[in-house]
Amino acid sequence: MSLRFSPIKGSNLLISTGGDKLARLWDTSGNKCIAVLNHHTRYVTSSVFLRHGQFLITGSNDRTAVIWDLNIDNSTTVLDQDYISCEKSINRRNEEIYQLLMNNEFLEATLEASLSGHHSDINNLIFISQNQLISCSSDKTVRHWYLSSSPDFSMLIKSTELNQTCKTDKLIYDVDFCHSSKILVSGDGKIRHMSEEIEIIGSLPVEELFGVIRSCRITLDCKFVLSGGDDDRIYVWDVESLQKIESYEGHEGTIFFIDFVPFKDGVYRIVSGCAMGELKYWIFNPYGDQKSQTLTYVEEAHDLGVNCGAFRHQNESKCEEYYLATGGNDCLIKIWKVDNAHIQPHKSLSGHGGVIMSVSFSKGDSRQLMVSTSGDKTVRLWDGFDFQVLRVLETQCRYVPCSAFSQPLFELDGSKYMYLATGSNDEFISLWKLSGSLVDENIQSFHHTDMKKWSISDVSVWINSLKIKGFNSHIFSESFESLRLDGAQLAHLTREDLLSKFPETFSEPSAAENVFQTIQWRRNKISNPLSEPTAPSYSKVFPPSLVNDETEIPSDLICPITHEIMIHPLPI
Repeated sequence: MSLRFSPIKGSNLLISTGGDKLARLWDTSGNKCIAVLNHHTRYVTSSVFLRHGQFLITGSNDRTAVIWDLNIDNSTTVLDQDYISCEKSINRRNEEIYQLLMNNEFLEATLEASLSGHHSDINNLIFISQNQLISCSSDKTVRHWYLSSSPDFSMLIKSTELNQTCKTDKLIYDVDFCHSSKILVSGDGKIRHMSEEIEIIGSLPVEELFGVIRSCRITLDCKFVLSGGDDDRIYVWDVESLQKIESYEGHEGTIFFIDFVPFKDGVYRIVSGCAMGELKYWIFNPYGDQKSQTLTYVEEAHDLGVNCGAFRHQNESKCEEYYLATGGNDCLIKIWKVDNAHIQPHKSLSGHGGVIMSVSFSKGDSRQLMVSTSGDKTVRLWDGFDFQVLRVLETQCRYVPCSAFSQPLFELDGSKYMYLATGSNDEFISLWKLSGSLVDENIQSFHHTDMKKWSISDVSVWINSLKIKGFNSHIFSESFESLRLDGAQLAHLTREDLLSKFPETFSEPSAAENVFQTIQWRRNKISNPLSEPTAPSYSKVFPPSLVNDETEIPSDLICPITHEIMIHPLPI
């Protein structure tokens, strides 16, 4: 009834569950069953490995979820038949495991609230400040959410419908915001000034357009609005005069994605994607002699159509090169390099099991993240630089068409966090709190490296990020620094070392064991102690002369589960 591979790189573990009330653990390298898990009293319908690979969870029709400790130890895999269920009578060992699960990186992405107010699909979201969110919906409304800025996020302060006095007959699919001028533009053509007193300062004559606007953007200087939609055309509007000043023809399908690209030469570029799968790159020069024209296009950017796109946030407002992410009906996210004249493919990301409905990047002084949402009802968080998947979030019961990041915020203890909002066709907006290594750029610098390669300062940052009951991370970090110990020494610490060398850091007997297990998890996350990694290198699939750091591997050769290159891909 379910099959899952272990997430540890190089691991050969596979879990299967069935209607025989059993879960079986397999070693795929030897094609043999190494353990039979017998606890459930009815069908075992689901299973999942936790991200570090040490624990396994099974779920059953007997209404229990069981956590199994796999007891991974250096070169062998031995299954511990102890478990945790939802029953209250659990032993001391289980309490310790539960505390480990609740006090570590699994809480770096937590669901804080579900916001209700719309009466149809949520089509797009955008944060206009740290605690103000704008949403638009197929119920033909735009809503302004003013969120509590308290660390516990205990309440929603205010939710207001912005178009109560200016109803529209068209569905509203997009909103955009200019932070410098506090101007909000929405797909119904309304332009609002988002001050303490929200007021409509103008309305674009979009009634003359065929169909609805699917995507709209406002320039950084707040002078022009870009729109595209069902009539296969792109329009540029002047914000001051509220008049159409330019239009572009060339697409042969509904335009779902458009955006401006600012370059240092002062000339605007426009990127657009349509339902036919094309990406087009246009030049728009409202002040010079150079005519607006098509620069280039990618004919089959996505086989079944382009649904969405976003540019990665840059530290400078105008750069020489940008990274663009697009999502399509082919269930792929594609990363492109965009300069002042060309769009070049960079990377293709797989993993979603449905059409890609939105992509967006985080902004501000925090770790660079990318989020994608899909028709498979999941949300995926990716590293914004190497584009490795970090988390998979699942809450909504229907499609997830949109997402948005807030600016970074600060807890009372000075640690960073930020919010991720996702909107669904179930009429709810889910608000996630992201923290720890998902937000802190100091943790990001060594997040994907082997613990044994960490510097003394890396170790200090990571230790101080731990929140384990009975453990004083500050004293432990200072002691580690005074001894000039780095990641290699941290990785080889034993339980006895913790108790004998750092006794003053533990106020509870179980804390040392919890810290030891946490260190083992982090060590196993990148450097797998089970065996040498068996995932193939590029050179096993392609000739060495053709392989380098920029080699683009065809998506057909990437395993959709592990995201590794398959050694023996099946021909289709």
